[in-house]
Amino acid sequence: MSSDASGTAAETDGRVPTVAALLGAGGLIPFVLGAAGLWLAAPELHARIASALSGWSAVILAFMGAVHWGARLDREDGRARAMTISVLPAIAGWLMMMQPPVTGTWQFAVAFGALYLLDRREAAAGRLPAWYPRLRRPLTAVVVASLVAAGSALRAHGAG
Repeated sequence: MSSDASGTAAETDGRVPTVAALLGAGGLIPFVLGAAGLWLAAPELHARIASALSGWSAVILAFMGAVHWGARLDREDGRARAMTISVLPAIAGWLMMMQPPVTGTWQFAVAFGALYLLDRREAAAGRLPAWYPRLRRPLTAVVVASLVAAGSALRAHGAG
């Protein structure tokens, strides 16, 4: 069965919808460029790059948390739990943005890894699509690796 542009056919046979894979891959660009920029750019640009990476990390973490909100909108069972869980990444991301750059970068890496583990559990329980962890696994690996590389660059350059 082939996937159409919306990914509908893929959803019925458990494959990751094409549009989700493409948009997810596009969302990696700021992570990869941010990490590379912290290693390669002139030192006077590091603060701006770290700030942009922190902002992007917070936005995407909030977006990933909101998946839990959306997944439960049409169901009464477990809605309060899912909606509560869904706002925690946004709050955590906001708090992490206020940390020194190295600390915040490491915290974001841990948060993305933890959210992936939660998403796996929720998919296994049938509360998220079965294909969702297959989408998240490679995306999360690149995000975490990028954030670790960014944190290492910041530490190496003494950026706090």
